[in-house]
Amino acid sequence: MTTFEPPPWTRPTSASARTDAAARPAGAATSFLLSHGAASRHESRRVAVGLGALALVSVVLLNAGILQSAREHLERQRWGELADHTEVKREEVREVLWQFERHARFIAEQEAIRARAARAAEGPLPEADRRALEDELRRAAEAFSFRAVHLVGADGRTLAAAGDDGQVGAHDRDLAKRVSASERVVFDDVRTEHGAVQMLSVGVPVATGAAAPGPVLVFHSSVEDVLLPLLMTWPGFGSSAGAYLVRRAGDDVVFLTSPPASLGLAAGQRLPSSSPVAHAADIASAGVESSVESQDRDGRPLWTVTRALPEFGWGLVGQVDRSAMLAPLRGTMVGLLALDLAMLLLGLGSVWFWRRQYVTGLARREVEVTRKHAARVQSIFDTAFDAILTFDRQGRVATANRAAEGLLGHEAAALVGQPIQRFLHWGAGAQGTAGALPATGTMSRCEAVRVDGVAIPVELSLGASGEGEELLYTAIVRDIRDRVAAEERIRAFADGLEASNRRLEEMNAQLEEASRLKSEFLANTSHELRTPLNGMIGFLQLVLDGLCDSKEEEREFLQQSLQCSRHLLGLINDVLDIAKIEAGKLSLELEPIDVRRLFDEVYTVTHVQAAQKGIKLLFDAGDHGDLRVRGDFNKTKQVLINLVGNSLKFTPSGTITVRARAHADQGHFLFEVVDTGIGIEPSRQKLIFEKFTQADGSTTRKYGGTGLGLAISRSLVELMGGIIGVHSEGEGRGTRMYFSLPVWRTAGEEHGPVTEEPGDRIEGPAGGALVLIVEDDAAFRRYLATLLHAHGYRTVEARHAEGGWVLARRLEPAVVVLDYALACPEGASIRTGWDLAERMTGDAKTRHIPVVFVTGFDEELKDKLRTTAFARKPEHLMKPIDGGALLEKIQALVGPVGNRPVRVLMADDDAAVSAYVRKVLPADRFHVEVAANGEECLHALRTQPRGFDLLLLDLMMPEVSGYEVLREMALTGTGADLPVLVLTNFPEGRNEEERRLLDQGLVLDVLPKSAVHDNPQLLAHVIDWHLQLAAEGADGARAADEGEPEARAA
Repeated sequence: MTTFEPPPWTRPTSASARTDAAARPAGAATSFLLSHGAASRHESRRVAVGLGALALVSVVLLNAGILQSAREHLERQRWGELADHTEVKREEVREVLWQFERHARFIAEQEAIRARAARAAEGPLPEADRRALEDELRRAAEAFSFRAVHLVGADGRTLAAAGDDGQVGAHDRDLAKRVSASERVVFDDVRTEHGAVQMLSVGVPVATGAAAPGPVLVFHSSVEDVLLPLLMTWPGFGSSAGAYLVRRAGDDVVFLTSPPASLGLAAGQRLPSSSPVAHAADIASAGVESSVESQDRDGRPLWTVTRALPEFGWGLVGQVDRSAMLAPLRGTMVGLLALDLAMLLLGLGSVWFWRRQYVTGLARREVEVTRKHAARVQSIFDTAFDAILTFDRQGRVATANRAAEGLLGHEAAALVGQPIQRFLHWGAGAQGTAGALPATGTMSRCEAVRVDGVAIPVELSLGASGEGEELLYTAIVRDIRDRVAAEERIRAFADGLEASNRRLEEMNAQLEEASRLKSEFLANTSHELRTPLNGMIGFLQLVLDGLCDSKEEEREFLQQSLQCSRHLLGLINDVLDIAKIEAGKLSLELEPIDVRRLFDEVYTVTHVQAAQKGIKLLFDAGDHGDLRVRGDFNKTKQVLINLVGNSLKFTPSGTITVRARAHADQGHFLFEVVDTGIGIEPSRQKLIFEKFTQADGSTTRKYGGTGLGLAISRSLVELMGGIIGVHSEGEGRGTRMYFSLPVWRTAGEEHGPVTEEPGDRIEGPAGGALVLIVEDDAAFRRYLATLLHAHGYRTVEARHAEGGWVLARRLEPAVVVLDYALACPEGASIRTGWDLAERMTGDAKTRHIPVVFVTGFDEELKDKLRTTAFARKPEHLMKPIDGGALLEKIQALVGPVGNRPVRVLMADDDAAVSAYVRKVLPADRFHVEVAANGEECLHALRTQPRGFDLLLLDLMMPEVSGYEVLREMALTGTGADLPVLVLTNFPEGRNEEERRLLDQGLVLDVLPKSAVHDNPQLLAHVIDWHLQLAAEGADGARAADEGEPEARAA
């Protein structure tokens, strides 16, 4: 075993440096060894490349030498073969020409031909003899394959002709003259006749025995038949080989036969002897025998051998393409290449084997060092408190430390190879989709998902190393649950603080407004109190000082003082009445009121003031038979006096009409006070019944008064179960003030005392939608309950608005049937049905509950509905109502009880399970809405608090698990009264917290998914059974609650 020694340039030169070196981690040695191994591998690669290059150069040089030697040998051999073959061709040409001459001589020596030729030379032959001569010549030509035979005289006359055309040309005459002159056989040049036929001609003298030159026989034969087959047949030399005959003609060379096609020449063509193409032909026509290299018309090299035919004056040229002559060299080259390849493979294999052994040794050492280094790094990672994971560019986890195992609930071996997105959700991935990878070197928040599906808030820092396929990301993940919880607590505290601040600001604004109104009220009241008090003091002081001129004037002053005192008493009574009403100490004595008697007493009080102002005051009590008004006589009279007094105050002149009309079918009396006074702007009409205000602040000074009269009237009317209102077309167009009070019913018509409290008992068939009835008329209340019970609805009843508000908040009914005008107890903060509807729409828990108004003041209600914003617009019906119309409106809002399916919210991330549940639950009885995870489930419960009858909950879901849904429902009250049926593959809680959540009252039952798959009908039966038990349990609990007060009283 050797110890790694740092290189000399890293060694310390001082004690402190030595100490630093001793403290340096062993990772430096590892890094050096790995870098040295990389350099060694690079050097071995260079050596291998050099050896391979040397082997390649050696093979190339060897091949070049061998190939050059083979080429020289082949050239010598092939030149010899070409020369030998050309020599053979020359002898064959001589043989062919000798045979041609011999055949011609043989014909010329025939006795018959000689005799007729001699007579023909002497003079013209008779026609018969001439034909006989031509026949003889034709038979001879056919016997020896001559194309034509012509008999020409020494003077050039045509004596006879036999053959193809029988025509004697100038060449024949010229040849005959040359033969006669030389008296020997003469061969003529090859010439082209009849356009394309190359002809070989020979002239033979005919011996006649005369002293003068005799006639000449000219024989013609086709070169194609005689010479071309011989010249163009070169076995063993390829298709480019061939031979041709030439002769010299001055400075030109004449090609007697057609040369090979590569020269591009034809028989009989002349070329200057200086032409590169005619180089070999020039040598041959000169009678020089040689072996030369020439060119064809395209410049390709040709091997040519020339031979002389001096007896004919011709030259013979044999030629062949050099490439054809060296074709056997290709085989040599292929063999050399095969040998080179084998040698090269052997050399490269040797180099590869050497380098493999060398690199393998290096790799073994590096692997061992890397393993030790990785173990050291992993031990460091495992001591980190933060989770550390590495993953590649495809997102597959490469390593994970122990903190990552604890955070995610997986062992490191199970994490390796898994997609990182399965455990970490960042960006859009936190909502279930793959988000963009966070930038490296930055901190970002994301979610870590444990093996149990629980999402944990974490902080992510990302780093990257390497590039391309070697790119590796390092994720440092820090659990920030405690921090997030603290932030949420701080945020909740801040939100609460902000809400408190807003409430304080609203309260301050209200207090400031109240203070302003109180100040204005005190100023007005002090003025109003001082005015009659000053009058009393002034008149009494005049009487006491004896300043009255007469008894009549003294009496007048005392009457004025009495009138001022009564006015002061009225003001004080107003203040005391409003104080009693606000304290809830104003008592009512309800009794049947006769309208005529009531109007008589009001007239007695008000007619004097009307007469003093010159205003016509009219009372119209109408004819109502035995009908009476239900109310407090004195309070009703006070209301009418206040309204008439208000009209007298604001009517400079004209008429004031007071009338009453009974609406027995709607259950109330309507009182109206109509004047022709100054009127009220529409924008100010809603303020006149508020305390300390009038329609216009300036009227307080102009017309006087504390501004309490109409507010007291409103409170008194609402306490007696009526409503009060005002209508005016605008300034200068008069005012109509009105209020209603219930009709007093006889004992036979009443179904109980007026003060009967219906309580909060729920009645009706089990399972029906719950309807809250808020109505102060017991008979009408009982009618509505009976109607709704008959059609499957459950009901709960309230007599006044405050009781209805309590029940609406506690029970959250499916719909509220509400009387517009309600009686209210003393000191009630919610007085009328309209106040209850406004309170419900302003509360998050009740704003979704639909409201159906039943009223006798339909037009007034319509006006208010047009000018008021509701979260859900109320419906309304005019009394007397049609039961069918009411049922239609309720069914349109909540659905008919007998046909409405059970509304099921299913929270499950498995789409297959959701589809299966929808299949097994009959669609005509169950309406299933699916949430893909716990977050969507909680969102549905928050936005539709009364939208579902049952929650089917899976426990193992991404992002927000089923346990977290149960925890949220228990802590925040979201869907707290919604029955929960758990449908899961893990029916047992894994820890105490999970078991506690399953055992709390929200969960009706826990069903394994396997049981539902085995028995498709099971789920519907279990849901029906539990919903029935839940309905019965709710009814029993309410019955027990109703019995508790009696038990305590006993």
